[in-house]
Amino acid sequence: MRGRDTLMLLAVSLTLSGCIAQTEHPLFDGRAAPDEPLLEGAWKIGPEKYRFAADAKGGYRITALDEGTGH
Repeated sequence: MRGRDTLMLLAVSLTLSGCIAQTEHPLFDGRAAPDEPLLEGAWKIGPEKYRFAADAKGGYRITALDEGTGH
């Protein structure tokens, strides 16, 4: 009984984790990614500073800035 419950729990966990089941209609894909010019620039999140810049692949590059070394 315990082995069967463990096997059933494993099967449900794998199914819900997305490792086995994949959707045919994703909510977001790379072709529909909008450009957001307001995202680019320097940002301060708490005590940390970051720079967001568009890259050649249509995504964004995030650089963590350090006051001591500059990057």
